[in-house]
Amino acid sequence: MGLRLIPREEKFFELFIEQAETVVEGARLLKDLLEDYTNTEQKRMHIEKVESHGDEIVHRIIEKLNTTFITPIEREHLHNFINLMDDVADLIQDTAETLFLYDVREATPAIKELTQLSVQCCAKVQHAVSLLGKVKDPKVVADALKTCDEIDKLEDANRLFEVIKAVAATDLHPDRVPNLAMGYIFEDLVRRFNEQANE
Repeated sequence: MGLRLIPREEKFFELFIEQAETVVEGARLLKDLLEDYTNTEQKRMHIEKVESHGDEIVHRIIEKLNTTFITPIEREHLHNFINLMDDVADLIQDTAETLFLYDVREATPAIKELTQLSVQCCAKVQHAVSLLGKVKDPKVVADALKTCDEIDKLEDANRLFEVIKAVAATDLHPDRVPNLAMGYIFEDLVRRFNEQANE
Protein backbone atom coordinates (compact mmCIF):
# COMPACT_ATOMS: atom_id res chain seq x y z
CA MET A 1 0.00 0.00 0.00
CA GLY A 2 1.38 3.42 -1.01
CA LEU A 3 2.07 6.07 1.60
CA ARG A 4 -0.17 9.14 1.47
CA LEU A 5 1.65 12.34 2.42
CA ILE A 6 -1.72 14.04 2.98
CA PRO A 7 -4.37 11.52 4.08
CA ARG A 8 -7.89 11.77 2.69
CA GLU A 9 -10.72 12.28 5.14
CA GLU A 10 -12.88 9.14 5.10
CA LYS A 11 -15.31 10.32 7.82
CA PHE A 12 -17.57 11.69 5.06
CA PHE A 13 -18.84 8.18 4.27
CA GLU A 14 -19.93 7.64 7.88
CA LEU A 15 -21.79 10.96 7.87
CA PHE A 16 -23.44 10.14 4.53
CA ILE A 17 -24.62 6.80 5.91
CA GLU A 18 -26.00 8.56 9.01
CA GLN A 19 -27.84 11.09 6.81
CA ALA A 20 -29.26 8.33 4.57
CA GLU A 21 -30.52 6.49 7.67
CA THR A 22 -32.22 9.71 8.80
CA VAL A 23 -33.96 10.10 5.42
CA VAL A 24 -35.23 6.51 5.56
CA GLU A 25 -36.46 7.04 9.12
CA GLY A 26 -38.37 10.15 8.02
CA ALA A 27 -39.93 8.31 5.08
CA ARG A 28 -41.01 5.45 7.33
CA LEU A 29 -42.49 7.84 9.87
CA LEU A 30 -44.50 9.56 7.12
CA LYS A 31 -45.75 6.17 5.90
CA ASP A 32 -46.72 5.24 9.47
CA LEU A 33 -48.55 8.56 9.89
CA LEU A 34 -50.60 7.98 6.74
CA GLU A 35 -51.33 4.32 7.40
CA ASP A 36 -52.57 5.02 10.92
CA TYR A 37 -53.99 8.53 10.67
CA THR A 38 -54.26 9.19 14.42
CA ASN A 39 -52.17 11.35 16.77
CA THR A 40 -51.11 13.28 13.67
CA GLU A 41 -49.63 16.25 15.53
CA GLN A 42 -47.40 14.02 17.66
CA LYS A 43 -46.27 12.09 14.56
CA ARG A 44 -45.65 15.34 12.65
CA MET A 45 -43.45 16.60 15.47
CA HIS A 46 -41.50 13.33 15.43
CA ILE A 47 -40.87 13.77 11.68
CA GLU A 48 -39.76 17.37 12.33
CA LYS A 49 -37.31 16.16 15.00
CA VAL A 50 -35.80 13.61 12.58
CA GLU A 51 -35.47 16.29 9.88
CA SER A 52 -33.73 18.62 12.36
CA HIS A 53 -31.27 15.84 13.16
CA GLY A 54 -30.64 15.51 9.41
CA ASP A 55 -29.93 19.26 9.24
CA GLU A 56 -27.34 18.84 12.01
CA ILE A 57 -25.60 16.13 9.96
CA VAL A 58 -25.61 18.39 6.90
CA HIS A 59 -23.95 21.16 8.94
CA ARG A 60 -21.31 18.71 10.19
CA ILE A 61 -20.57 17.58 6.64
CA ILE A 62 -20.30 21.16 5.33
CA GLU A 63 -18.06 22.07 8.26
CA LYS A 64 -15.87 19.09 7.46
CA LEU A 65 -15.81 20.04 3.78
CA ASN A 66 -14.61 23.52 4.69
CA THR A 67 -11.76 22.18 6.83
CA THR A 68 -10.62 19.17 4.78
CA PHE A 69 -7.83 19.50 2.24
CA ILE A 70 -8.34 16.25 0.33
CA THR A 71 -11.83 14.76 0.12
CA PRO A 72 -12.63 11.15 -0.93
CA ILE A 73 -14.92 12.45 -3.70
CA GLU A 74 -14.78 15.78 -5.52
CA ARG A 75 -15.93 18.60 -3.27
CA GLU A 76 -18.68 19.76 -5.67
CA HIS A 77 -20.12 16.24 -5.89
CA LEU A 78 -20.16 15.97 -2.11
CA HIS A 79 -22.05 19.27 -1.87
CA ASN A 80 -24.60 18.20 -4.49
CA PHE A 81 -25.05 14.79 -2.90
CA ILE A 82 -25.71 16.03 0.62
CA ASN A 83 -28.03 18.78 -0.67
CA LEU A 84 -30.11 16.23 -2.59
CA MET A 85 -30.47 14.00 0.47
CA ASP A 86 -31.39 17.05 2.55
CA ASP A 87 -34.02 18.02 -0.06
CA VAL A 88 -35.67 14.60 0.35
CA ALA A 89 -35.78 15.01 4.14
CA ASP A 90 -37.22 18.53 3.73
CA LEU A 91 -39.94 17.29 1.36
CA ILE A 92 -40.94 14.57 3.82
CA GLN A 93 -41.28 17.16 6.58
CA ASP A 94 -43.13 19.56 4.22
CA THR A 95 -45.62 16.81 3.39
CA ALA A 96 -46.34 16.14 7.06
CA GLU A 97 -46.72 19.87 7.77
CA THR A 98 -49.01 20.39 4.77
CA LEU A 99 -51.31 17.60 5.97
CA PHE A 100 -51.54 19.37 9.33
CA LEU A 101 -51.85 22.90 7.89
CA TYR A 102 -54.72 21.97 5.56
CA ASP A 103 -56.42 19.90 8.25
CA VAL A 104 -56.50 16.76 6.12
CA ARG A 105 -58.87 14.32 7.81
CA GLU A 106 -57.96 11.06 6.07
CA ALA A 107 -55.29 9.59 3.81
CA THR A 108 -56.33 8.21 0.42
CA PRO A 109 -55.10 4.83 -0.84
CA ALA A 110 -53.10 6.63 -3.57
CA ILE A 111 -51.08 8.71 -1.10
CA LYS A 112 -50.46 5.65 1.05
CA GLU A 113 -49.13 3.81 -1.98
CA LEU A 114 -46.95 6.76 -2.93
CA THR A 115 -45.41 6.95 0.55
CA GLN A 116 -44.71 3.21 0.44
CA LEU A 117 -42.88 3.80 -2.86
CA SER A 118 -40.89 6.65 -1.30
CA VAL A 119 -39.80 4.39 1.57
CA GLN A 120 -38.58 1.81 -0.95
CA CYS A 121 -36.65 4.47 -2.92
CA CYS A 122 -35.08 5.92 0.25
CA ALA A 123 -34.06 2.42 1.41
CA LYS A 124 -32.40 1.74 -1.96
CA VAL A 125 -30.54 5.06 -1.75
CA GLN A 126 -29.44 4.16 1.79
CA HIS A 127 -28.05 0.88 0.50
CA ALA A 128 -26.21 2.63 -2.34
CA VAL A 129 -24.75 5.17 0.12
CA SER A 130 -23.48 2.34 2.34
CA LEU A 131 -21.39 1.13 -0.62
CA LEU A 132 -19.67 4.46 -1.33
CA GLY A 133 -16.61 3.78 0.79
CA LYS A 134 -16.03 0.37 -0.80
CA VAL A 135 -16.15 1.13 -4.54
CA LYS A 136 -12.68 -0.30 -5.16
CA ASP A 137 -14.18 -3.79 -4.83
CA PRO A 138 -15.65 -4.92 -8.22
CA LYS A 139 -18.44 -6.85 -6.44
CA VAL A 140 -19.45 -3.71 -4.59
CA VAL A 141 -19.51 -1.74 -7.86
CA ALA A 142 -21.80 -4.38 -9.40
CA ASP A 143 -24.06 -4.22 -6.34
CA ALA A 144 -24.15 -0.42 -6.49
CA LEU A 145 -25.06 -0.43 -10.20
CA LYS A 146 -27.81 -2.96 -9.55
CA THR A 147 -29.19 -0.78 -6.74
CA CYS A 148 -29.16 2.29 -9.00
CA ASP A 149 -31.07 0.29 -11.64
CA GLU A 150 -33.65 -0.73 -9.01
CA ILE A 151 -34.10 2.92 -8.00
CA ASP A 152 -34.66 3.85 -11.66
CA LYS A 153 -37.30 1.12 -11.98
CA LEU A 154 -39.11 2.39 -8.90
CA GLU A 155 -38.95 5.93 -10.27
CA ASP A 156 -40.31 4.80 -13.64
CA ALA A 157 -43.19 2.84 -12.09
CA ASN A 158 -45.62 5.37 -13.62
CA ARG A 159 -47.01 6.36 -10.25
CA LEU A 160 -47.48 9.99 -11.29
CA PHE A 161 -50.39 9.08 -13.55
CA GLU A 162 -52.06 7.17 -10.73
CA VAL A 163 -51.65 10.11 -8.36
CA ILE A 164 -53.04 12.59 -10.92
CA LYS A 165 -55.97 10.24 -11.55
CA ALA A 166 -56.66 10.05 -7.81
CA VAL A 167 -56.50 13.84 -7.44
CA ALA A 168 -58.86 14.27 -10.40
CA ALA A 169 -61.33 11.92 -8.70
CA THR A 170 -61.16 13.82 -5.40
CA ASP A 171 -64.25 15.72 -4.39
CA LEU A 172 -63.16 19.36 -4.00
CA HIS A 173 -66.68 20.68 -3.44
CA PRO A 174 -66.77 23.60 -0.95
CA ASP A 175 -68.81 21.41 1.41
CA ARG A 176 -65.80 19.11 1.70
CA VAL A 177 -62.89 21.56 1.17
CA PRO A 178 -63.56 25.07 2.56
CA ASN A 179 -62.72 28.08 0.39
CA LEU A 180 -59.95 29.17 2.76
CA ALA A 181 -58.26 25.75 2.51
CA MET A 182 -58.56 25.86 -1.30
CA GLY A 183 -56.97 29.32 -1.23
CA TYR A 184 -54.03 27.95 0.76
CA ILE A 185 -53.66 25.02 -1.64
CA PHE A 186 -53.73 27.34 -4.66
CA GLU A 187 -51.20 29.69 -3.04
CA ASP A 188 -48.91 26.76 -2.26
CA LEU A 189 -49.15 25.44 -5.84
CA VAL A 190 -48.29 28.87 -7.28
CA ARG A 191 -45.31 29.16 -4.94
CA ARG A 192 -44.02 25.69 -5.90
CA PHE A 193 -44.39 26.36 -9.63
CA ASN A 194 -42.53 29.67 -9.23
CA GLU A 195 -39.71 27.92 -7.36
CA GLN A 196 -39.44 25.31 -10.12
CA ALA A 197 -39.43 27.99 -12.82
CA ASN A 198 -36.62 29.88 -11.07
CA GLU A 199 -34.32 26.84 -10.73
